[in-house]
Amino acid sequence: MKLEPIGPDALLAQFHKFLQSWEQHDLVARHALFDARVSVEDPVGEPPRRGVEALEASWSALPEHNATVRATLVRFVVGGNEALAHYRLLFTPPGSAAVTYDRYDLLEFGQDLLIRRVRAFADAGTVLVHHRGVD
Repeated sequence: MKLEPIGPDALLAQFHKFLQSWEQHDLVARHALFDARVSVEDPVGEPPRRGVEALEASWSALPEHNATVRATLVRFVVGGNEALAHYRLLFTPPGSAAVTYDRYDLLEFGQDLLIRRVRAFADAGTVLVHHRGVD
């Protein structure tokens, strides 16, 4: 059965909710955007992990706790029910240097707009540590 494509505006709106969940430290809202059986390759090349636990493992490497988070969408390219998202997460922990994660994620959405698959591309150049006080 062929799936009907989802409009790009709907996918973009879902992704903005994802970015907002980072800025608001809202893990419940973030989880609600994903299918319970989501497949996560983070980074691509590692064996895929499945389910909410895979998401939490991926997110736990980021310094969100007690940090101010600014999420910026750089580019969002839609093809059918998939999107390539280039975005930045800037974490500024109190009293510490800020860290920027430049993210390149390939996302597959279901008809219900839940994210079913995440393929995250990363290398040494996707993490930038700033000097203290830089935003």
